[in-house]
Amino acid sequence: MTRAQPVPRSIIPKRTAGVPAQARYGAYKPQLRQDFFQRCGYCDDWDRYYGGLPGYHVEHFAPKKKFPALERDYANLIYACPYCNRGKSDAWIGNDAHIPHNGAEGFVDPCQAEFDSHLTRDASGRFISLTPVGEYMLRKLRLHLERHRYIWVIQNLQVLRGKAEKLRHRVTRDHPDYVVILETLADLQTKIDEYNDSVFGAAA
Repeated sequence: MTRAQPVPRSIIPKRTAGVPAQARYGAYKPQLRQDFFQRCGYCDDWDRYYGGLPGYHVEHFAPKKKFPALERDYANLIYACPYCNRGKSDAWIGNDAHIPHNGAEGFVDPCQAEFDSHLTRDASGRFISLTPVGEYMLRKLRLHLERHRYIWVIQNLQVLRGKAEKLRHRVTRDHPDYVVILETLADLQTKIDEYNDSVFGAAA
């Protein structure tokens, strides 16, 4: 049995206050991308694996179909990958836009710290529910899809590569660890390339 670890969100997304009103909710996408650090608010996937800004969606936390008055309310919008957006669709537990869950079913706004108390990941990157609400979100958002785990692995490899790159620049060429660092970087890049070659376009 794998041991759970916290969802690797480096920072909780935070919507910028006072964003100028737009005529179309889609016009908010560049600002949302910035506020959500180029990641899906639900699954944490980087948008680079979906074609960047054009491949991502503007998701309505409280569904616009049920709450049309919130269609262009920036506080109700989430930067989301197409898989999470389509999975959530118009699901909502009641008729009050301000009650997103009842403790057993519903959703948590990713901009709330509470989000991480309902979901985590195991050591391989698979999502694990910690509460009934977490189980509901995992099921509705289809967070069990293997592509989310693959992307999580690649993202972590990218982070490790970044750390190794920083370390390389601090070490002189005559340092005994210099070759070891270069070999580590080469190994990380190979693993990243292998995942990219074997997964994308095939994972769903």
